Amino acid sequence: MSGTSRRGGPIVEAEEDIYAFEPANNGAGPTWCCGSSCIARVGNDLFVSGLETIPGAKPLSNCLPTLFHRSKRGWEMVYRGQGRTREPAPIACWSDSSLWLSITTTLTAPDVYDGPAEPQVLRFSTTDPSAEPEVLPPVWEESAAFRPHTYRSFAADGLNKRLFLSYNVEYELAQWSFMDESERWTSNGILDWPVTTDFGDPLALRICYAASSVRDGEVHFVGAAPLWEPVAAWHEFKMDKGLTLRPDWDYVFRRLYYSATPDVTQSPFAPWLLLTRVEELAGHAMHCDLSVAADGSVHVLWIEKNIEHGAMRDAFFPDEKLTVSLNYCVIENSRVSSRRVILGWTEGSPGPVPTWARFHRTEDGRLFVLYACRLDSDSFGRSEYRLQEIGPQSDAAPMSLDLEAPLRGWFFTAGPRGGNRPSDVIDVLGERSDAHVMRYARLRVG
Repeated sequence: MSGTSRRGGPIVEAEEDIYAFEPANNGAGPTWCCGSSCIARVGNDLFVSGLETIPGAKPLSNCLPTLFHRSKRGWEMVYRGQGRTREPAPIACWSDSSLWLSITTTLTAPDVYDGPAEPQVLRFSTTDPSAEPEVLPPVWEESAAFRPHTYRSFAADGLNKRLFLSYNVEYELAQWSFMDESERWTSNGILDWPVTTDFGDPLALRICYAASSVRDGEVHFVGAAPLWEPVAAWHEFKMDKGLTLRPDWDYVFRRLYYSATPDVTQSPFAPWLLLTRVEELAGHAMHCDLSVAADGSVHVLWIEKNIEHGAMRDAFFPDEKLTVSLNYCVIENSRVSSRRVILGWTEGSPGPVPTWARFHRTEDGRLFVLYACRLDSDSFGRSEYRLQEIGPQSDAAPMSLDLEAPLRGWFFTAGPRGGNRPSDVIDVLGERSDAHVMRYARLRVG
């Protein structure tokens, strides 16, 4: 499909289905690694990592990792892994002919629900992606009990040829490994979680769905910090009303944290910076993306709700109106220098309601936000995608994109954090809203 837009605005150049999938019912899905990406561009070649559910296999690790390549012939599968996995395989690239895939292979028997797993990184040649990939296992600080549930983050510096990979180890900490241009994992270490005493004894808050960025040795890291519902009355209400995923699961995401190091091979990560907290009214906060500018400033996007569930408001905060906002901040010298709301919704207004967003940098250094929103407050209402430039002082007007098949929930882009070059083309990957099909859209900035 090709499309048009108003004069000077963005253009939808193509929309294509890539592959269909059966839900694995294991708590993950093709967009579960939302802090990283599953789409990469090297020159005129596009690559997408996917998940294939094994028929009849039992969770958790009941999927196989796959890799798709788009050439002049269209989309075709060029790799199907043999080791069972649970989660999608984040993808990254270097600017020449190197494509990297992070996979986690279970070491358990097919009928075992959970158990140890082995992290691996595969190197593919973009000139011959169907060739057998080279396996380059990350090197870790110490032996760790890796499992299929990873909350990993995968980032690349495509120009300087660097990789950064982190894995959560249970609930205690994250381990990270760093690769340089020699294609060797030359450094590794431990990333300790932020600690709070707000709920009594010191409590480490693990960081999940992290978005990381690596530039030479400089690493930035942002993520959500879930904790078990600390308010007993709220927990009991959610259990009674079925507002949690399952009876024994009541983790809430109400804080976002950021940390960085100027050189991960030489310096520890800085103390954690709390970006937002929405605990007073049982809210919800989830980061969307991270972008580091040429001047070193760090840009962060996140979605924030003052109250996560309408039923919670009715029961505990009847005088409050529900709000949802797409938020943006700039971090300079380890401090938030500015913050603002890009799109906000308050209960009683018709919409739009923001749902997800990603940054995009163009060849000339401009920064855009691509975001999805519902056009009315009804959760089943029409959705729309918008592109908005973020300037140094103010925001330009958002520009609507006419997608033939809107995407559901989280979506990926081929951005610089994955090693992709800044571009006037935006490559988007997401799940169709009307089917279990992963779909590609190519947009061009006007």
